[in-house]
Amino acid sequence: MNVFTDLSQLTQEEFEEILHFDAEFFDYPWTRAQWEECYSSGNYLISYKPGYGFCLFHLNFYEQMAHLLKILVLPEKRTLKIGFDLYQSALVKIENLSLKKLYLEVAVDNIVAINFYEKLGFKKLKLAKKYYSDGKSAWSMLKLL
Repeated sequence: MNVFTDLSQLTQEEFEEILHFDAEFFDYPWTRAQWEECYSSGNYLISYKPGYGFCLFHLNFYEQMAHLLKILVLPEKRTLKIGFDLYQSALVKIENLSLKKLYLEVAVDNIVAINFYEKLGFKKLKLAKKYYSDGKSAWSMLKLL
């Protein structure tokens, strides 16, 4: 498991694989420009296992919070507990940075993800109606560290 607090530490090949994963497996993939913004900024943390998946956090030191933006494990690898390992690897680094909260949004119909986050200790905060571009609502969830 690789954990980077600066996406520019990724090789170009690793960066391209993450972009490919995002485009192929997320309902709301980012544009290349959005990814390049993350790549050039120092406020992101990525936990990445080549060929398996990644999780991406935005680090907000002012609010002492890490915002989980994306977590993905390839469908054929999902029984291997890689999602937990990716999250746990990132969490160690986040705690070392003295951040106090984790925050995320998840589509209300993504029951598997909601259950996963609740097992990790996240609690539902509020329902954000029509959060996504297609009109789907999302739960905002929080975990205090």
